[in-house]
Amino acid sequence: MPSGKHYSGRLKNKTALFLRIFPFLSRAQTVTLTHLKGRLKTMHYFSIHTQEGDHLGFFIMLPDNESENPPQSGRFAVKLQSENPPQETAAVRALAACQNTGTPLYWALEKDHVALFDDNAALGRIRGEYLTLAGQTLLLNDLTGTL
Repeated sequence: MPSGKHYSGRLKNKTALFLRIFPFLSRAQTVTLTHLKGRLKTMHYFSIHTQEGDHLGFFIMLPDNESENPPQSGRFAVKLQSENPPQETAAVRALAACQNTGTPLYWALEKDHVALFDDNAALGRIRGEYLTLAGQTLLLNDLTGTL
């Protein structure tokens, strides 16, 4: 694990990025800053795009148990990009429903995909680089190593 000032600066940048992307998580989704700092090493974050390449927002996954390799389950959050809001489409509505939920959102590793769900129902899945929510298939671009 990197140490010293460089690592500390990267951790602060990731914390600032997470809080900037998700400044209004619901009470059920809120992660305290202290808890978040310890989990940034295992957080995975993605940009979400249409199949035509339009950027729609961000998708973040936090594992329940960081010592599992690979992690088997955890929580996720969605944030529509706000600088250039995307046009209202079925895909945007599907993402907005996840962004504006008042309940925690979960993910779990299945045989050949990652299942996405809340307390009541299945919401979608991730298979390879494809995110499917409410029948809409979107592309995920892994940003984990780029920040």
